[in-house]
Amino acid sequence: MKIEQQLVEKGFKEFRDGLKTDKDIYVKSYQLKVRDNQGNILYFINVTLYDYNLFCNPSVVPDHLKQDLQPDTSVQFTSEDGEVFNVEYFGKDVDRMVKFYDNIFHTMKCQNYE
Repeated sequence: MKIEQQLVEKGFKEFRDGLKTDKDIYVKSYQLKVRDNQGNILYFINVTLYDYNLFCNPSVVPDHLKQDLQPDTSVQFTSEDGEVFNVEYFGKDVDRMVKFYDNIFHTMKCQNYE
């Protein structure tokens, strides 16, 4: 399944990231607000999608990167000690990515965003 379809089905919301629009291969961004059972915001998963077919010299880009939009996924967490850290994920399986971040949040005992 294409990455964008997975994001939409998982509840990610589309937005235009003004900090990325200057990149020739930027397409759009998605965000998922992750909440606990009480509705508190735990963290945000941000996904930027790139289309390497738009690269100025697509012949140098490997074919597998041109078959679908490529995600650049990141989350900023705050540890229980108040340290802020970013975690990037480059896989294309959205279910696996969501579980990956959930595991980090709970294993590292991170603070809720809100």
